[in-house]
Amino acid sequence: MVRKDYTLPILVIGGFIFMIGLVQGSYWTHRRIWIQEENGKVMVAGHTNKNWYAFKREMAEVAKEAELEQPVDRTEDK
Repeated sequence: MVRKDYTLPILVIGGFIFMIGLVQGSYWTHRRIWIQEENGKVMVAGHTNKNWYAFKREMAEVAKEAELEQPVDRTEDK
């Protein structure tokens, strides 16, 4: 007796969705920037999952363009 397997399209769709998530998490950089004003000072914080050196350089360029003080990396103070 031969039967048709109906689960194969579901597995293909699930694999496709998995690959989309894999590409997003592995190949694209995720960056977050927080800006807060406190007592007349502008506080800037940021996070990236990859290439923190380029992120730091871009933040310095933005600060220079906006005529703000250069951001200080608190991890380098230690």
